Amino acid sequence: MADLIFEIQSDEIPARLQRAGAAAFLEQLIGQLNAQGITPESHTAYVTPRRLAVDLRNLPDSSPATTETKRGPRVGSPSAAIQGFARSARIDPDQLEIREEKKGAFYFAVIAQPGQELAEILNRVLPETILAFRWPKSMRWGTGSFRWVRPIRTVTAVLCIDNRVERLDFGISGMTASSTTSGHAVMSPTRFSFTSFDEYMSLLEERFVILDSQLRLQRIREDARRLANDRGLELVEDAELLEEITGLVEWPVPMIGEIDQKYRCLPREILVTTMRSHQKFLSVCDRETAAVTHFIVVADRQTPDDGATILKGNQLVLNARLADAEFVWSNDLRQITGDCGIDMLREKLATISYHEKLGDMACKSQRLRALAGRIASDLGYDGEMAERAAAFAKVDLVSQTVGEFPELQGMVGRQWAEILFMDSAIAAACEGHYLPALAEDKMPKGEVSIAVGLADRIDQLAGFFAIGEIPTGSKDPFALRRAALAIVRVVLANDLRLRLADIFDVALDGYAEQGLAGLTKSKPNWHVVVDSVMTFIMDRLAVFLRTQGLRHDIIRACAAKEDSDDLTLLTVRARALSMFLTTADGERLLHGFRRAYNILQSEGRVAKIPPEPTAKRATESSEVALFAALKDTNHAITMDLGEENYAGAMKAMAALSEPIDHFFEQVRVNTDDADLRENRLRLLAAICHSTNAIADLTRIEI
Repeated sequence: MADLIFEIQSDEIPARLQRAGAAAFLEQLIGQLNAQGITPESHTAYVTPRRLAVDLRNLPDSSPATTETKRGPRVGSPSAAIQGFARSARIDPDQLEIREEKKGAFYFAVIAQPGQELAEILNRVLPETILAFRWPKSMRWGTGSFRWVRPIRTVTAVLCIDNRVERLDFGISGMTASSTTSGHAVMSPTRFSFTSFDEYMSLLEERFVILDSQLRLQRIREDARRLANDRGLELVEDAELLEEITGLVEWPVPMIGEIDQKYRCLPREILVTTMRSHQKFLSVCDRETAAVTHFIVVADRQTPDDGATILKGNQLVLNARLADAEFVWSNDLRQITGDCGIDMLREKLATISYHEKLGDMACKSQRLRALAGRIASDLGYDGEMAERAAAFAKVDLVSQTVGEFPELQGMVGRQWAEILFMDSAIAAACEGHYLPALAEDKMPKGEVSIAVGLADRIDQLAGFFAIGEIPTGSKDPFALRRAALAIVRVVLANDLRLRLADIFDVALDGYAEQGLAGLTKSKPNWHVVVDSVMTFIMDRLAVFLRTQGLRHDIIRACAAKEDSDDLTLLTVRARALSMFLTTADGERLLHGFRRAYNILQSEGRVAKIPPEPTAKRATESSEVALFAALKDTNHAITMDLGEENYAGAMKAMAALSEPIDHFFEQVRVNTDDADLRENRLRLLAAICHSTNAIADLTRIEI
């Protein structure tokens, strides 16, 4: 058994590509080895800004021997054919075997292939994997055609066998694999050797490289918290930024600095964003006031002056960044507090294009106002407040601050609303209507924020579907899938009762009034667009509900009902049906329904709505019992559905399972009596109609 230690050192790998790239490379390498019959007992990939390392433990000394059997010519064939077959199999003719088959006797060649030595396999597989691997972004350097995420500097590849190191012998991009590596590029560039992966990691740490990214992240977090706590301050937690910083350093050295007093008047979000986006600084705040007063920079090296020069240089750069931020923020404040501030900013929205076929942001703002008001009214919210919030929600897009920091849109609007003493619901909606921006993002709070946020996404989907910009495959340039999922999440999280198809009609009406998206008031026949966008939303709903354990066929069955554009109602039905089908009664009823449906289908009666069956024509006791049960059940189902008590309706349906079973056990539907047969077919149709009241059970998979 042997261990493989493999490392590629390169120029700095972008932090956002490191973890996914290392995992993908390891997966591809393991796949290549498995194809050769080589499987390690354990495998791990590590990545730093300058190296990708792979640790494979307990590899077999060779691949397993194999035997291949080939059938040749029939016995009695010409000698030349037999000898030619033996040559192709690389064996002597007298080594051929004769075997009897159904079609006669044939010559067979049994070819034994010995296993390959591990080193021989790795010398072939490692360079093949490197050459075949594709980073999301890669580059070519020098005169060759080889591409990698960044220029490769060295390759290390050794087998560790009983405390003995065997260097692998292959080359890549003009470099030969080495048995040594080096530590930190600045603090310890001298190369060194090792005899195991544990020793390799240990010696790297002695030479100022922490190979494990989780350990680097943990050290940065702990040191940053300690620096803040020592000053009575608190670190502003930022997991995403911490992850990125971890990918920028091999030997993290956090240092704390103070924000100049004259910039502390800036809103907290501007301070944090300036340091986060431009400098990759962690923010530190006062524990009592939550005001950001300090920053933490993470260097990648130790210095004789304990980082004083590094900290001073970063302080100077930060001051310049904050000066820019203070300049644009002050200019924005002067504009909004002027005599014509808000009106002038609203006019500037016309200079920002939303889409060449969908108008500018001023048009968008007008549509949002009407749409948010309608949604709020349908939900029983304050429609006038929703309209006011929608009219103001996009104004901050023309601000210089958002131009400098696009990620602050919404936050700037909230700050402006507060400065102008607008209602708190309007201020909250400026920022909240963008939520949820990501799959795991927090949800908007407040009725006005919800109404404006839904209006924003619905307007977006309606417009882009109207002009045919529908996502295909992996392409979704306008983030329409994200918008649809946001609608689903907001509706379900707040149990909103909203008929989305009607709202999309209103949204398209807004485009028609503005003469956009090819829609006109004289031709309001846009049901095709509404159907298309509702199908799109249903797909997102199905994906979302599947993550919560609901089967796709149950979701499809409930979505087939006419009122399925009420996502909350549909979800309640789907959950009730899902629970019901896990019971014995549910299974029996479903099988009974299927049997009835199949009989009707064979008779060509499925698409027709037959007259009601006549109970007086029932002749068998089980038939009479089924008529009685159906009558009671229909009454109970009607009452429960009127109260949207789907669990109760399912319970009522359960009462049909036993009478249906007895009916099929004792009654022959296709009797010779034509009138009796017709009545029984009508009875089966009535059963299908009742059991389909909540969902289309034909879509349920058995």
